Order: sequence, then C-alpha cells, then structure tokens
Amino acid sequence: MNYDNPFFMNFNVSDFMSKFAIPGMDNEYSKKLINIHQKNLDTFVNANKIVTDGYKAIAMKQMEIFQASLTKMASYTPDQAADFSKEAFKEGTAQMQELIEIASKAHQDAFAMLSSRAKDLMNEAKD
Repeated sequence: MNYDNPFFMNFNVSDFMSKFAIPGMDNEYSKKLINIHQKNLDTFVNANKIVTDGYKAIAMKQMEIFQASLTKMASYTPDQAADFSKEAFKEGTAQMQELIEIASKAHQDAFAMLSSRAKDLMNEAKD
C-alpha cells in the first residue's frame, strides 16, 4: 500500500526488507513476516486516518457553530441579550454532545480496526 502521508510516503515494507538478507531464514517465512508487518502498518495508518478525519469533522462543526452563533448574535438587540444567553446555553450543550459523539465514533472505529487487526495477527501467529 502506498500512503499519501509525509511520514509513510510510498513506503512499502516488502521493498524495504527485500534489501536485507537474513542468513538461515527461510524465504517463505521472511515473506510471511514482511506481509504481517505490512498489514500492521496499513492498519495503523488507516486507524490514524479515521481519527484525523474525525477531528477534521469536529473542527468543521465548531466553525459552523461559531458562524451560526455570530449570525444569531447580530440579529439580537441589547434587550434580548438575556434570552439569547439562555438559548445559546441550551444550544451549546446540545452541540457539545454532538461534538463528543463525533470524536467518540472516530475513536471507536479506529479501535475496532486495531482490534480486528490484533485478532487477525493472533490467527496469523498460529500459522
């Protein structure tokens, strides 16, 4: 797998490891080991992408909330400030819950991906 990531740009474990010869190590075993590490790397990169995308969604949602709040504030008169404060508090609480759910989902999805890879790794180790 090639990555659009500055840290793993076009990095391939197989290509990297093919430059090293390990005396006495079976070539098939080496290929299996390299394949396992490539899968691990792929999984970690994809899990990090899920979390990063989640945080991007949070940042975008926060910007949306901020812009909507500014628009609302501009329409209120000074006499309506108290009403605005109460309404803003209620909306802010609901919006905070939504942001928490976005972050939680991103972390749960990444954890599920890593857990699945760990289970696969245990099965691969049996072989």
